[in-house]
Amino acid sequence: MSLKALAKAYFDKSIGLAGISKEPYSSHVPVLIHLAQSFEVRRIAEFGMGHFSTSVFLDRTLFPLVEQLTSFDEDPKWFAVIAQKHASDPRFQASLVPSPMWKTALKFRASDYDLIFVDDSKSGRDRAKTLLALRMARGIAKGPVVVVHDVELPVLRAATWIYPNRTYFGNLCPQTAALCWKSYPLRRTDGRQGARI
Repeated sequence: MSLKALAKAYFDKSIGLAGISKEPYSSHVPVLIHLAQSFEVRRIAEFGMGHFSTSVFLDRTLFPLVEQLTSFDEDPKWFAVIAQKHASDPRFQASLVPSPMWKTALKFRASDYDLIFVDDSKSGRDRAKTLLALRMARGIAKGPVVVVHDVELPVLRAATWIYPNRTYFGNLCPQTAALCWKSYPLRRTDGRQGARI
């Protein structure tokens, strides 16, 4: 086994990496639903649109309080598919932005949102840049929760460390993280106080 493969194996074990989910594009959905039940999520921004994010956020049974979903994507074909699917929903505001996505994130006003979902770009390195740019966004310290998909990737996991409050959800792979500047209590399914982000 090469040194690189050995290092990856130890890293995967250290973060509790499970086997790849049968639906890897949807492994973040249970985390999003849990967060929707843990605090009032009215305004959401997503960097990277998708069937398992945009559609979930606009589903009133899963996110009953959502008043606004602002979505950004840099792939024109993918943007057209998702934007057309939800064009009739007045809560949905979609923007096709130029690549790289991190430049959009850097100009973003984070304080206008309760939850920010990051699942953009085709590489972990580019997504990490978006996450790092969000840390510099106006109002990020006021408390929006940032949810990131694919945090089992070392470059992305490292980018999460700049957020003082982090919770990693490793039950499904790809893994998901919830991050924020100020700490949030998470409700347990029985209604009692649970862990904190």
